[in-house]
Amino acid sequence: MSWDVVLIKTKTNKEKIENIKTPVQFDRDIFIKEMKKYVPDLNIEDKTWLFLNREYYSVEFNMGKEKKADCIMLHIRGGKEPEDLFEIILEKFQCRIFDCSSGEFIGNGIESAFGKWKEYRDKVIGK
Repeated sequence: MSWDVVLIKTKTNKEKIENIKTPVQFDRDIFIKEMKKYVPDLNIEDKTWLFLNREYYSVEFNMGKEKKADCIMLHIRGGKEPEDLFEIILEKFQCRIFDCSSGEFIGNGIESAFGKWKEYRDKVIGK
């Protein structure tokens, strides 16, 4: 069970999700190269499915098989939201993070749904 978010960028990075018709594509090789600079423990063995394992969370980056992608899906597991990782991504890639659980973009005063997801997950697994 994972908490899922999507990295997406547009020309203005201000559109509502329903108004995004043509996102700016991510170049997989550039994304991987840049991420590795700032997140050296990122596992890039499989360029279509990157993996980051940290003490309080793990993240799988679903990169897809194509060289360019409209978005990148992150599958997050663990007991803590990866805020440090999000800061790097937002700063270095000029994109936004769409929270699939809340249906909102994270940031600008909008809290993520991680806490609610974690509460649900803990209930399901009997913690």
